[in-house]
Amino acid sequence: MAKSSKRTGRKGSKENPVDAQDIERAVNEMGIGPAFKVLNAKNVDDFCIYTLEITEGIGTGNIHPGIKGAGIVRDSYKDAVARIRVHLAYMEGYFPFELKEMPAGPDSVPINSLMQLLHHENVELFRPIGFTLSGPSDEQAVQIEYNVFKRNAASYFHSKTGKIMLDKLSSYKYAEDLNDCIELWKSEVARYELGHYTPVTKHDDKASKKVKQMKITDAQYAENETDDVDPGDQIDNTDTKITLASPEDLKNSDVAGYEKEPVDHQTEFEGLRPNKGLDDDDFEDGTA
Repeated sequence: MAKSSKRTGRKGSKENPVDAQDIERAVNEMGIGPAFKVLNAKNVDDFCIYTLEITEGIGTGNIHPGIKGAGIVRDSYKDAVARIRVHLAYMEGYFPFELKEMPAGPDSVPINSLMQLLHHENVELFRPIGFTLSGPSDEQAVQIEYNVFKRNAASYFHSKTGKIMLDKLSSYKYAEDLNDCIELWKSEVARYELGHYTPVTKHDDKASKKVKQMKITDAQYAENETDDVDPGDQIDNTDTKITLASPEDLKNSDVAGYEKEPVDHQTEFEGLRPNKGLDDDDFEDGTA
C-alpha cells in the first residue's frame, strides 16, 4: 500500500504551526502549572496584560484578570499581533479595489486571501492594542481594540470593533483567517505566561543615588583628569580650607555694599602731616 505523499510538516513548522491549544495541552501534560486558556490580552508599552481561566485541576473555572507580565514581549509576539492589521484595514474599507477578484492572466492574479495584502501601505496605518474573547469555544466571538492613523487629521484615533463571530457561519468573509490570527496571538500570550519574554534589567539604586549626590567640585575637577595632563601639574586641593569672613571683617574691608566706620579725616590728616607749627588758620576748606 502506497504511503500518502501529503506532508503536513513537523509541529511548529510553517506548514503546521503551534497554536494556543497545543501550548495549553503541553502545560497540562508537563505539570508545570495548571491548564489554562487566554481570555483577553492587551499591549502596554511592550508589556502584555492578560486574563487567564483555569481549565483543569485545582481552581478549575477560576479567572485571573489583569495579569501584568514581568518582561518585554519578543519579536514573535509582535509578528503575531501585526497579522491582525490586515483584517482591521479591510473592516475599515481600506481595500476597495484590491480585493475584487480579477480575471486570471499573465499580469493579474486573483486575490483570495487577506494575507496577500499583509504588507500593503494601508496596513501600516493600524496598530492593534488588544483582543477580548467571549462565548463558548465552538461559538466564540472576538472584539479587537486598536489605533488607526487618519491621514487627513495626521493623527491616531482609538477604535474598537464590534463582536465578530469566528466560526464558519460568521457573516465576516474572512472569519476563518481571522480566527487563525487570534489563535496565533493567544499562543504567544500563553508562551509569554510561561516566560517567553525579555527580562527587564533593573537599575542599581545605590549607584544611581551615589551619582545624584556627587558634589559640584567633583564634576569641576573631573574635567582636569585627562590622560594628557601631568599629574604633577594638577592642583592638590586636599588641604584647601575656606573660611568665611565675619560681619566685623566685612565692615573694615573694601567689599562693595559694606561701609566702614566713620573716620575723622581731619584728625587723620593732622596725624600724618609734619609738625611745622602750622595752626588752623593756615588751612582753607581742609587743605593747606
